[in-house]
Amino acid sequence: MGNAGTYLVDVFFTLATFVFIARFLLQACQVNFYNPVSQGLVKLTDPVLKPARMVLPTIKNIDLASFVFAWAAIFIKSYIFYSSSMGIGLLVGFSALETLQLLITFLRFAIIGMIIISFLVVLGFVNYSNPHPIIVLLHEVTEPLLAPVRKFLPAMGGFDFSPLIVLVGLQVVSLLLSDLFQRLMSALL
Repeated sequence: MGNAGTYLVDVFFTLATFVFIARFLLQACQVNFYNPVSQGLVKLTDPVLKPARMVLPTIKNIDLASFVFAWAAIFIKSYIFYSSSMGIGLLVGFSALETLQLLITFLRFAIIGMIIISFLVVLGFVNYSNPHPIIVLLHEVTEPLLAPVRKFLPAMGGFDFSPLIVLVGLQVVSLLLSDLFQRLMSALL
């Protein structure tokens, strides 16, 4: 496969993973599905996810079908690029950990986006009384992580340090997952 073909395969599977992880988070965070961005993601993913939900049910707010399709996109991409250097068992584990890492990365970017938006609101560049649907969506995705941390933080004179604490926590989880993967690799090789 040439450079252009490799690039296109990588972009396709990366976008597919992104879409399924976004759909997983929308369900897990119980966002407003009347949001135009949410509706777009639902319309994009429903043709694949509706039939898959007959086998992979949603448990509470956890959409197993979305997570499995995100994992499958990473698995197929990894199989295409790394099949000669990794066995199938290792690819399965690698894909699962990579899916979790991308989920954490998605959450990190959402929190950083909300931090930037909060500064833009304070500076008057963003009107928060009539926010853009993406701003509402980012708030709905990040709030389940930030709200519990805010309960334990004392008042800090108008500053909200919960995003910083959650970002540090997400980084710790990401490092633990990386360490777990390294240990699995060294045990299997």
